[in-house]
Parts: sequence; structure tokens; C-alpha cells
Amino acid sequence: MRTISGRYTLVDLVDVRSPEPTDAAGFRQFAVETWRGEDTTLQRSVLIRTLRSDDARVPAVLGAARAAAGVDDRRLLRVLDVVDVPADGDQPSRIAVISEWASGRTLTELLTQREGHPVRAEEALLWIGEVARALAFAADRDLHHGRLRPSSVIMTDAEEVRVRGLSVDAAIFGPLSAGGTRPAEDVDGLGSLVYALTTGLWPQVGIDPAVVGIPLAPTNKDHVLLPSDVRASIPRAVDDLVGRSVLDAPRPRGVPRINDSAGFAAATGAAADYLSPVSSTTTMISPPSVLRTGRSWAVRIVGSALALAVVVVIGWVGVQLISGGGSGPAISANDPSGDASILTSEATPFVEEFFATGESLLPIVGVRSYDPLADDNNDGKTDKKRGRENEKSATFAIDADGTTAWVTETYVSRDLEGKGGVGIIFDMGEPVSVSSLSLGLVGFGTDVDVRVSNEIQRDPDLWTEAVSIDAASPITDIRIARPVIGRYVLVWLKGLPRESGNAEKGKYSGGVASMTLRGTIPASTDA
Repeated sequence: MRTISGRYTLVDLVDVRSPEPTDAAGFRQFAVETWRGEDTTLQRSVLIRTLRSDDARVPAVLGAARAAAGVDDRRLLRVLDVVDVPADGDQPSRIAVISEWASGRTLTELLTQREGHPVRAEEALLWIGEVARALAFAADRDLHHGRLRPSSVIMTDAEEVRVRGLSVDAAIFGPLSAGGTRPAEDVDGLGSLVYALTTGLWPQVGIDPAVVGIPLAPTNKDHVLLPSDVRASIPRAVDDLVGRSVLDAPRPRGVPRINDSAGFAAATGAAADYLSPVSSTTTMISPPSVLRTGRSWAVRIVGSALALAVVVVIGWVGVQLISGGGSGPAISANDPSGDASILTSEATPFVEEFFATGESLLPIVGVRSYDPLADDNNDGKTDKKRGRENEKSATFAIDADGTTAWVTETYVSRDLEGKGGVGIIFDMGEPVSVSSLSLGLVGFGTDVDVRVSNEIQRDPDLWTEAVSIDAASPITDIRIARPVIGRYVLVWLKGLPRESGNAEKGKYSGGVASMTLRGTIPASTDA
């Protein structure tokens, strides 16, 4: 066995990749060897990749390796070392990139062992959601994977997710996707992994199947089929996720593409909530003070325990109430058909009460934009309740077309350049008691408050806060714990997501595509 740098022993040759002799610019490229090796000093297995020192890719590989070495997340297999291997006889000098090794099965091996039988949608969302969160951690440090494929993800013997090849794989072999930017390539790769796990096929047109190790998905013209068109048992939540992320999949008109790994992680959480048993119960939102502290796992466990207790005590009747007590179809930004919306992962589910007797859909009689903290006339004073923003498109938030929306202006920071917020007001015509709502937002990750008042206040803080959600999903169904009464309902956007399709930093906008309110109309109120 050959030893590198007196420390690393080459044990098993895993793979040899021989690219074209020259790249598009005419620079020389040579075969890359991948080995399972052993660190004799620490007596542990390592992954070793070697390529010739005169390979045109060496500078990019060294830069990627140095950057990846500084990202410390257990789910990401880190670069441990880069060593020079001197020439030996007829062997030219080489460089070797040493990375962590994980024992387990790659997703390629897992799918091969299943002989094309995919995993359940819930498992796929759980696993790839972990991958997305790991890549979001790296993206916060301006580092991306760039070449996600089934062999990039390893399920360890302890059923933990590990990702290998961060940045380095793309530097060696080039991007797998035609996304154009590393964030877009990672989103495409994440969606493709969900597609692969649920169908056993890879959703990319024209690629060599040997690169990904599994068969390619069937196509319709220039698009791959959606997962449910391949396997009828795949739920719509997976179709929606794939449509928003996979470049070669059809995306419904007006539905925003997921921007980055963090947005994809949020979307998998929302889809998983939709598919989980807890999501069949009424989703409740705790008072704002509870939401701001964040949702702990303990709260989720307690909520599940309460739900189980109610089922046991109430019996069959309770089960029917839990499974059938939803708020009915709602028009959403991304689902014009009005099918059941995906529940937001930010909601805190618990079983306490069901819909009140007499609760119904509340009619909205008018809508207007609300920009009280701006100073549009530059007189040094805020515009107060007279302030408007993109007023002409405000009616798009209540039309029947879920593909249209009221959208904010573009800002250079998530917090609206420090302004504090901007919003849209729904006029109910008379005081109503609001107990639940379905909100369609533009983009992933909006920080939003829903507030209620009997008059249009000049200061948004004077409105009664019904609920506050950080990093909301585009489709958000909310059950308010304590109904609030008022004529006007304000959707106040405090933090905006990055613009869809815009890879540049400093481009943020949000908006409202739909609003459905449920509750009662009090006989009289002094509120």
C-alpha cells in the first residue's frame, strides 16, 4: 500500500474519473482518483482525492479545499488536509485532498439496493431537509456545494445524514446543474435529490445517467414529468417542492422559485408538516409573546402528547373532529386550484379547541397598501396613515387569480433599509371577530405580523397584534388562539425575503398574493 506524506495510506481505489483532455478554454485536465485511505496517525478512515499538479483545475481545487476546511458542521464532511505528493518514477507529482470519511450508504447505493423502489415522501423530506440545513449553514459563510447528486449524500450506520464534496466536487468536476449560480445549483440539486428518493429517477434532461448512478426521469418535451406523474402515490406537496426547485421540472405560472438552501429547508419543513399526522389537526398559533421565543422540540412533543390524549379520551368522535376540522379550501399564492394548503412550519400545533359554532368565511370589501413609516415627499416627516406603496397592485391580493400579488418595492436590506415595515390593509366593512386565516405570501422567509383595528391607525404599533411569524412559508394557514375583533386587518411585513431569481445580495422584496379570513360577525361590539 502506498503512503502519502508519511501519514495517509491509500487503501481502496473507489473511483477514477477521466475528463476530456482539455476544458473549454484549452487547459489540460487529467484523471482524478478517489481513494478510501487511512490516517495512520489518528487511526481513522479518510477520503483521498488526487490529481496531477499540472492539471488546470488545481488552483480552483486548492481554493475550494481551503474554504471548505473552515466550515464546521457535523453534517458536512470536512476537508482535513491538502498535501503535495512528489513525482515517483513514472508517476508525476500530484496534490491530494484529504477529507473525512463516513461509513454508511450513499443515496445511490440505497436506491440501487431497493431495486428502484423509492423511499416514503416523509423520509425523503426529512433527509434532504437536513442536507438543505447543512448547506444553508455553509451558505452563510459564502460557500456552496455546486454539484449535488445521490453519491454526495451518505446515510451513516447510525441513520445520520452526511454530505461530502462541499465546493471541492464542483471545482474538480464542474457543476452538475445549469443553474448559473451556486445557490441556484444547490436548490436544483436539493430538489433533484427529493425527486430521486421518491421516484428512483434523476430529473435532468440530457445528462449522462452514469454521472448520477440512477436512471433519468421521463420527459414531456423539454421538461421532466412531475413526481406524481411517475408514481401516482406521491403527494402533491412533493410536486410543489419539485416545481419550485428543479430547473428541468415544470413550474406553475406565477409561483416563485426557491432562492437558496435556507428557503429549501423551510419549504421541506412546511411540506413535512403538511404530510405529518399532526397537520391533520387544527393548527393553532400561540400568542405573539410565545412565538417570539421560538418553538422548541419540547413544545412539539407536548403538543403531540396532548393530541394523542384527546384522541384516546374522545374516541372515534374526536378522531373525526381532528381529521375533519380544517378550515376548508383556501386560495393561496401558489395553489390557484384551492386545494388544501401546506401548513407553515412556524406554527405551534396543539389540540385545545376546534372551530367555533357559526364560524364562516368573512367577506373582504376593500384593500389598500399601507406605508406609514416612509417619507415619500422628503419633508422630514413620516407619511403616517396616508402613506402608500405600489397602491395600484393592492387589489391583486384579493382577486381570484392566485398567480398575481401585491408586491413591495425592492430594498437593499431584509429589514427594509431600517424603515420598520410596510403592509397591506384588508377592509372587512364592519367589525368582525377573526379566528383563522390563510395567507399567501410572495417568497420564502417573510417576517410578518397580522394586526387588527377598528380604524386605520397612523402607527402600526397601535394596532392589536393577532399573530407574529418569523420566516413564514409562502402558504401559511393560521388558527389564532384568541380571536380578535376589528374592521381592518393589517398584514405587516417586517422582514423581506431575497428576490426570486436574483442571485445578487441586497435585493429584497415581498408581498401578499391572497388572503382568506374566517370568523364571526358579532351582533354588537364596543371594541
